[in-house]
Amino acid sequence: MAAVLPLVEAILDHHADAIASDLPGYRNHVLRVIALMDAIAPLDPDDHAVVATAAAFHDIGLWTARRWDYIPPSIAAAGHWLREHAREADLPLVREMIVHHHKLTPCPPGTHPLVEHFRRADWCDVSGGLHAGGVPAARYREVRRRWPSLGFHRRLAGLALRHAWRQPLRPFPMLRL
Repeated sequence: MAAVLPLVEAILDHHADAIASDLPGYRNHVLRVIALMDAIAPLDPDDHAVVATAAAFHDIGLWTARRWDYIPPSIAAAGHWLREHAREADLPLVREMIVHHHKLTPCPPGTHPLVEHFRRADWCDVSGGLHAGGVPAARYREVRRRWPSLGFHRRLAGLALRHAWRQPLRPFPMLRL
C-alpha cells in the first residue's frame, strides 16, 4: 500500500477543490479498493501505478463533472492526467478498469485480470462487504477499520436516491455500460 499512496495523494490533491468535503471519504474508498484488490490477488509492484491511477479516478467525475453519469468524465480526467505525466501507454488499461468497475457480472474471458479484480474490489467496498467478491469477511473488516467510510457510503446513497427521484424511469447510467 505504501507504494501507491504518493500517487493516490497527488491525484486527489490535484482534484481536492472539486471533491471538497467529500475528499476524506473518497480517499479512504480509493485506498480500500486498492487494499481489497490486493486481498483478491496480491498486486505486482509493476501494476501499482496503473491500479493507483484507476482507483483515484474511477469515481472522480461525480465531483469534477458534478453529475451522476460520471464514468465518461472520470475516464477523460484520467486520460488528461496520464498524458500530462507521460503515461499514455497506461490509458487503455486504466480506461477498461474504470469502464467496467460497476459491471454486475464477471468480465469476459480474455479481459486483463486487474479489470476483474478492480470490479470485484469496488463492489465489495460499495456493498459494505455484502458482495465480497472473494475477499474474506475478516479482511474486509480489517480494511474498513484502517480506512473508515467517513461518510462516503452515505454520500453515494444520497446521490443514488436523488438520481432515482429525479429520473425514476432511467437506470443508473454506470450500470448501462
